[in-house]
Amino acid sequence: MTTFRFNFDVSSADEEVQHEDKTDVHSQSTELHGKDAFEVTCDKIPDIDTCHVEEMTLCRGSMIMQYINIKHIEAYLTSNQEYASSGLITAIKNNTDLIPSVYEGGLKIWECSIDLVEFLQQQSICFDGKNVIELGCGAGLPGIFALTKGANKVDFQDYNEEVIRYVTIPNVFLNCSIKLSEQNIKTNCQFYAGDWSKMQNVLQSRGDNRYDVVLTSETIYSEESQQKLYKLIKGLLKANGVAYVAAKTIYFGVGGGTRAFETLINNDDYFQCEVSKRVTRGKFYVYIDAFNIFFQASWVAMESGL
Repeated sequence: MTTFRFNFDVSSADEEVQHEDKTDVHSQSTELHGKDAFEVTCDKIPDIDTCHVEEMTLCRGSMIMQYINIKHIEAYLTSNQEYASSGLITAIKNNTDLIPSVYEGGLKIWECSIDLVEFLQQQSICFDGKNVIELGCGAGLPGIFALTKGANKVDFQDYNEEVIRYVTIPNVFLNCSIKLSEQNIKTNCQFYAGDWSKMQNVLQSRGDNRYDVVLTSETIYSEESQQKLYKLIKGLLKANGVAYVAAKTIYFGVGGGTRAFETLINNDDYFQCEVSKRVTRGKFYVYIDAFNIFFQASWVAMESGL
């Protein structure tokens, strides 16, 4: 029997890092169909102006990661007529973090993505030669971390193409171009956009495209998203693979969180989970749960609770 873990942490605030629940006035019931899934091609190195690049220091000063300033991306998208009809523009103008089935928060750097990176670093998780995918990647920090630690292949997926093109891809080049050439990045990374319910067929269109490691953070904020994410992970993970899922205990107003996800896992009778670590930091409770797999894969998740 292999092991599946569940890990969550709470980081100090950063000016561009958002520390808020994925709750929104638009998050009531929606019947919108999910976006079609497709690959986003990366033809060349993005043109990155260093004046729009920010840095964050992680792991008590031992690691620095760079990322595109989100306000700059928002200003670019809203001033570009090509994206005038995009639902993402509606979210930006309304200053909202979530419009279900339209915009899924990918422009923000959510705190649990930082927590996941720090956990992977602190636990010295081995990525050498591994095939990795980050689902709901947004800024892509956990996937970028895996790429810098020797992963053979890292794929990135987000709901919105604009997020992949103007946030994820530039961040990959910002953090990985020193260790990897442009060609290596293009060879070792693929980028995808669209709804999880339609993603597996696209990801596996080139054959049995399964992964040793699945990374995801702040993606189980609603019960609907949990169902689709869980099904996709089960379809993508190799027999001896591991998935790291970072999220808060409860997302107020939208019904999701780690406890609801744990219930989903237990009801499916595919994974077995248990709390392996608990940390209290200020008013936050941080839990690290371990999941043991009955059948195929292993699973790890991080939990930040209020």
